[in-house]
Parts: sequence; structure tokens; C-alpha cells
Amino acid sequence: MYTRKTLFAIAIFLVLYTGAQAQFYYLDILNTKQTEENQANYKNAKVVSQIVASFDAEGRKTDYDFRSERDFSDNYRQLLTVTASVATGRSIMRTYFNNKGHLTKIIDSTRSIITTTIYTYDKYDSSHNIKEIYVKTEDPGNKYTISETRRYVYDSLNRPTRMIHFRGEKLGDSTTVKFVLDSAGHVVEEQETGKGKIYYKYNDQGLLTDIYRYYPSKQKMLPDYVFDYDAKNRIGATTTVNAQTRDYVIYRNTYNEMNLLEGQDVYGKQKVQVGVVRYKYKF
Repeated sequence: MYTRKTLFAIAIFLVLYTGAQAQFYYLDILNTKQTEENQANYKNAKVVSQIVASFDAEGRKTDYDFRSERDFSDNYRQLLTVTASVATGRSIMRTYFNNKGHLTKIIDSTRSIITTTIYTYDKYDSSHNIKEIYVKTEDPGNKYTISETRRYVYDSLNRPTRMIHFRGEKLGDSTTVKFVLDSAGHVVEEQETGKGKIYYKYNDQGLLTDIYRYYPSKQKMLPDYVFDYDAKNRIGATTTVNAQTRDYVIYRNTYNEMNLLEGQDVYGKQKVQVGVVRYKYKF
């Protein structure tokens, strides 16, 4: 059984690194769109900077807390995020957007590790779908570099049908990720060569509600993520699940009158509150 302090440490880790273990369609397509929408919302609200801070359930600071500051510049084409905590250290992330508000590059420096992600679009395609994502992770001190390329293919209606996943700089080392669409054009299945299927479920408004898969060790389908929405179709709560340990963390969101995220109440197993995350803005 985890203590509240340990559960909150897990929760903070997930806040910082949720995307790292996400599925391709969720990470590359949906998360990218959400990042672009958030940036557009900050621009419309004329946000100059954002400060994010976490506390325990009673609102007190602990060694597991983190503080993050985001500064917007170059007419919202650049975003600098500096995050620090006793538990995880300090990281700096620079995010770049083009004139149309599309994500083009992220440079993430955590300790001695530098990860660069480059997003490429087809300039002749009015849908602005992601054509390719190139990721390179470097550890200069240990002279260690790994890279991968994810190249997306779409049908005539600009819906993703497959992704070619290249590992390293050799284009011959690749696998294919296939996407299955439902009658409404939503991706409902994702499967990489030699791996299990990932399933996506949506509500009547076409909003993603569940990402789940079959776990052989449990012999049943279990969710990785569950999303709930408020009356304005904003994400009201996100549940991240560890199917192996049966632990989960719930983030319940609150928003201000400008539709900006104002806070998150963090809950662990048995829905016991383990922490809070608060957002402040400068305009």
C-alpha cells in the first residue's frame, strides 16, 4: 500500500511526463492538437507568463512538490518552460510554433539529457496534418544518442491510416503502425507490427473518453487513461491507470472565467486526495 506522500510523488511524475509513455495516436496527433489549442487560448487571453506549483493535500510544500514557470514570447511563437523540484531536479523546455500556430519543435533539457522533437507538415496540404516527427535524445557527457522517426500516412479525407516507425538513422529498420477508423472517422484501434492493439473510445460528441488495451497477465481489457468532460466539453478529469499494480491517479480540473486551467485536485486509490496543483497567470 502506497502512502499519501508516495502516491503524490507518482502523481507529480505523471504530471511532468504523461506523454512519454502514451500511445502514438494520442501522443503525436491528439496531444499536439491540444498543445496548439492551449497556446492559442493563452494568446487570446494575452497571458504573459504562467506559474504552476504543487502542494500536498493540505496545501503544504513537500520535497515532492514542483514549481514550473512558462514565459511566452515572439508573439506566442515561442514558449519557455522551466520546471524544478527536489525530487526530479531542474528541466528547461523550449517550444516553438509557426506563424499559423502549429507546433514545430520542442527542445527538452533535463539534467544532462537533451531531447529534440521536430514536427514536419506538408506545406501543400491545407489540412496541416503532421507528416513526420523526428525525435533525437542525446547525452553529450556519455556520448550517447538515439533517434526515431514517425512518418504518418493519411487517406483522401485526411484521416490517419498508418504510421511508419523508423528506429535510428537507418531507414531500413522500421515497423508499421496501423490505424482502424470507425464510421465517424475516429481512430478506434492502433497496432504496431509485433505488438498488441491499443483501443480508443469516444463519447457522443466525438471526444476521447478511454484508451485501453488487453493485458495478458490480467486476461482482460484495462484502461491506461480515462477522460471526463464538463458541460463546456473541457477535460474535467483525467485518470491515469497502472494496470499492473492496479493503482491510479485522478486529476480533477477547475477553470477560470477565461477558460484557463486554474487548479487540479489530485487523488489516489480509493479516491483519497494526495495533493493539489495550482496555476497563476500574469497578463
